Amino acid sequence: MAAVFIVAAAAAGAAEQRSAAPPLQYWDLPTGSHIAIVHFGVGRNPAPVIYLHGGPGADFVTAVRDHPDWWQRLGSRGADIYVYDQIGSGLSARLRDPTQYTAKRHVDDLDAIRQRIKAEHMVLIGESWGSTLAANYMAAHPGVVVRVAFVSPGPIDRTEAIPRLGMPDDIMAFLRATRPGAMRHYEELDRLLAKDVHAAYALAPDAEMDPILDDFVNVAVRGETVHDPAQASKLAMHGMGWWSYLMTNWDLSTHPFPVQKRLAGNRTPGIVVRAESDYIASAEAEKYLRVFPATRMIKIAKAGHIIWLEQPKALTEALEGVIFGVE
Repeated sequence: MAAVFIVAAAAAGAAEQRSAAPPLQYWDLPTGSHIAIVHFGVGRNPAPVIYLHGGPGADFVTAVRDHPDWWQRLGSRGADIYVYDQIGSGLSARLRDPTQYTAKRHVDDLDAIRQRIKAEHMVLIGESWGSTLAANYMAAHPGVVVRVAFVSPGPIDRTEAIPRLGMPDDIMAFLRATRPGAMRHYEELDRLLAKDVHAAYALAPDAEMDPILDDFVNVAVRGETVHDPAQASKLAMHGMGWWSYLMTNWDLSTHPFPVQKRLAGNRTPGIVVRAESDYIASAEAEKYLRVFPATRMIKIAKAGHIIWLEQPKALTEALEGVIFGVE
């Protein structure tokens, strides 16, 4: 995918006896974000768990509510687990100003959620881009996160710059193959992105671009996220956020936050989980081990980037240790 990250949210096949999904909630945060969120568990543990999905721009809450069994198992031992769609994605609201999709906005939203649930400390589980977000949050709010899991982690920070804001090459190639008659429109969008983001957004708003990102991931990308090609048919993305994806990546490129410098000496315990067939280079996962010396690597065989699709039991066992502080 054109930027560094890929969406790491997907629905696995339904269990034979499906648990009831928790009620869907919508929260208005003091940041101005309107988010969709679900809450698993009964809250007996002192540090609630917040799960950070991939992307940026993934649809996650719908998949979780459609297939809640994995999450219910994690919550059945007493964990408080919150899963939300980040602003600009899934069932959460879209921003009228796409330039407001920044890493800082995502960090501020996460802290607003922490304050709303009245948590002094919390456990973070970040998947793909969610790991990047977790690291950014921990750099900005030291001491809040007591344990952490980086699952199929995306780069901890961006070290290379995107040369210009525009339509990613691979998405343009996808559009040429699937929408050849509309290429003048998307070439104009590409031109406007480099000059005036607001004009570009007016030309191609969320209602147009979100389904394109859905199609691109479902058709061109999902086969790269699995170990067993037969599992790819179980992945389906609906409701992804194009502008959140595009602009958050652009912000990370143009306003790099000194994550590694800020985290120097961080001793938060946790794990880095990497699958055998993850398409993201192993060097990125190893970087987390260096930045977070109190973490350890867990490798999972016969799985791709979306580990909970192919190896849910192994991932559950790994995450339970982080959630409950058990080695």
